Amino acid sequence: MRFVVFILFIPSVAFSQVLDEINSIEEAELFIKKNFRYYNRKYNSFTIDRTNNIYYDSYKFGDFNHDGFKDLLVFGEAEVSKGKDTYIKDELVIIIGEKRTAMKVKFPSGFFRDKLTYTVPRAKAIEVNGNDYIQIKHTFYNRISNEIETFTDTVFVSYGHLIPYSKTLSEKTVSRIEF
Repeated sequence: MRFVVFILFIPSVAFSQVLDEINSIEEAELFIKKNFRYYNRKYNSFTIDRTNNIYYDSYKFGDFNHDGFKDLLVFGEAEVSKGKDTYIKDELVIIIGEKRTAMKVKFPSGFFRDKLTYTVPRAKAIEVNGNDYIQIKHTFYNRISNEIETFTDTVFVSYGHLIPYSKTLSEKTVSRIEF
């Protein structure tokens, strides 16, 4: 009987995904603080925004890299220290889950900077043609035109990088590969 129970237990451990263990906002906050960094700084704390907003998601699961495993999109405040100073920064976090590991997606340098102004990103999980994507809106004050501008990007994740979604397929073909 013990042998049968052991055999039934092995598949659940061997094939469980690390993000499946997150069942609440508090568990997600602790997971982010424990396993990741704010750029090159250790988190003092990470607090997910608990505001119910129809325009963006602060805690949402999806499959943002289209690999069949659960991924996590969160928006919150990161508290980090640099020397004796402590900073609180808004942060958009995308965690890609795999069988036994999770990876935090790094945003390209300057992704939310334009015309010397930092913008706070807002993201919403959306579905396009049966696949999960992330729609990111960022608003900034344009110092040149003195107007507030909003940009929207729809992205998915591939190999840890953000890839823009395009409705039109590329007509380019690979003709040869040389080494």
